Amino acid sequence: MSGGLIALIILVVVGVTSGIYVQLRWHRRKDSGLKALAARHGWRYAVGDGDIVGRFQGAPFDQSRSKRARYVVTGEHRGRRLTAFEWNYTETRDVGSGSSVEIWYTVVVVTTPAARPTLQVSREPRYRLGRRDLQLESERFNQTFLIDSANDRFAYDVLHPRMMEWLLSNQRALSTPFRFEGDGLVVWRPGMIKPDTVLWLLDYGCDILDRVPGFVWQSRQEGGST
Repeated sequence: MSGGLIALIILVVVGVTSGIYVQLRWHRRKDSGLKALAARHGWRYAVGDGDIVGRFQGAPFDQSRSKRARYVVTGEHRGRRLTAFEWNYTETRDVGSGSSVEIWYTVVVVTTPAARPTLQVSREPRYRLGRRDLQLESERFNQTFLIDSANDRFAYDVLHPRMMEWLLSNQRALSTPFRFEGDGLVVWRPGMIKPDTVLWLLDYGCDILDRVPGFVWQSRQEGGST
């Protein structure tokens, strides 16, 4: 065996070992941080939850390869049930070469008082659900956000003038999409999960729900545009 080949093998072994070490360090850091967060707030924590995969639709869950939810925190915050987790999937960058990259998101789902039609507010076209971009009475809001709605009435009720003004003036809204889906409000940000990010997203979701009129949850909302 030539010296060059031996050197190449050594480099490969060192690279693989280093990669495993880095992954273990990431895992320990996230695991210990989220355990402490859950203990501090009286929440529950689990490293993984296979039931989450397939539960939600749209971004960031609409990827088809190696999807998984890990570092799952559940509990209650500000009187609402919550589920927070890290969403991870593999994205193909070059079909010809087969090269791919891992993508991470931190996701928080806050349970709503009742199930309602899908409504998503975002700024990036890549998060579009494929529906038309609903236009509201605020031209500034229409120019700033994309509104994907399965039910126009529900969208108008949630995105009332005070809500639109608040979202336009809130830096979190300008960088973080949200979606009403089923009986939950989903908010997410790119990146591996961190306790501070969980709390940041959680308070943002609760702040949104605090501004939704109570009658929205009392009246019946049917799917489809009305």
